Amino acid sequence: LCVSQCIPATNLTLSDETVKGCLATYKTINAEFSPENAIEEEITWTSSNESVVIVSHIWNNTKQCSIKCVGAGEATITATTESGLTATCQVTVEESIEITSGETYTVYADDGYSHTYSFTPEADGTYSFDFSCQNSYIDSFNMYDADLEWLDECSGDFQIELTGGETYYFVLRGWEDYYDESDESYISLLVSKLVPATEITLPEAITGKVGRGLTVEAEFAPNAIKENVYWHSSDESVVSIDSEYYAYNTEAFLEFLKVGTAVITATTESGLTATCTVSVVMPEEISLGRTAMKRSGNSFKGADNYFIFIPEEDGIYKFSVSGNKILDEYVEIWSEDESVYDYGNEVFSELTAGETYFCEATAAVEYTDEPSSAALNIKKVEKATTLELSEADISGATSQVIRLDVT
Repeated sequence: LCVSQCIPATNLTLSDETVKGCLATYKTINAEFSPENAIEEEITWTSSNESVVIVSHIWNNTKQCSIKCVGAGEATITATTESGLTATCQVTVEESIEITSGETYTVYADDGYSHTYSFTPEADGTYSFDFSCQNSYIDSFNMYDADLEWLDECSGDFQIELTGGETYYFVLRGWEDYYDESDESYISLLVSKLVPATEITLPEAITGKVGRGLTVEAEFAPNAIKENVYWHSSDESVVSIDSEYYAYNTEAFLEFLKVGTAVITATTESGLTATCTVSVVMPEEISLGRTAMKRSGNSFKGADNYFIFIPEEDGIYKFSVSGNKILDEYVEIWSEDESVYDYGNEVFSELTAGETYFCEATAAVEYTDEPSSAALNIKKVEKATTLELSEADISGATSQVIRLDVT
């Protein structure tokens, strides 16, 4: 325990002498007393221009000041203690960037620095905000009204009804993607006025394999207002549907449950409909030995490497992946009722003759231009028949040697 005497503060400093911000964003400034063992005092924060910056201390800690940027220009933030110590920070708030609908704007990803855009629609209507990222990604994109009150957080498929003549502000913060430093990092923003949808479309037909699933999308025209979509399967024992995790329910995950056919119907709130016929089949049946796997891009995976295996005899079966110029081999095997589920680089499963088992094999391709190949190997193995244990005492330490013979 160390006890030291506190003395009156002789100096007050701020964490920043200058701060740059943009409309509708917040900054934080911290105050510090000196010397180190100085008595801390209450601090009052003031702004020389409240049409540019509004200040408030954070919770019950007057050493921290929250700055809200409410207008373009400059302001001086002053921290004053009860004993009269002062410190200042110069704040510059940038003008918002005015944008119009139908034009694409480029935002440079400045490592988390925010940019504020102002948009005044000419007419009432529904507007969309679309982004494309080049070597960058969006951290946040928030919308504010003319009084800089927060309205919404924009995300994928974002569309909103706006009032003509009103000004809205959008604060976008982006980051560079450091995986590729060869090109510029920027984000493109396009604002479009949307029109009522007149139709939606689905794939005409889909073929899936039992035990797998697929995401389908009810597509609207690029400039159409998206509506909530309701999904229906004509036979939920063949294809079930899950759409609750997608914006406007425009996408649905179809799970293929058993062999058969089902018609999937998508219906919008205004009554637009589209249908898709789904045929569900069994995966390819494979037998003992080697089965060649099919490559897709930089890996061996997907529906082409998904099989069923029906053993002729009860016993233990070994599943593994081998090949040329591959890595990260992986095998999963499971029964229809999931009473059997095994996975790993090599899988040993005890299987029952005549039962159907699903098997999925994957492998990544090495970073090379040389050709690669992969195969799924299945063989029946026997249980261990011999277990020998010998012990030898060497200088008081016991060494154990185990030999396990497996056919």
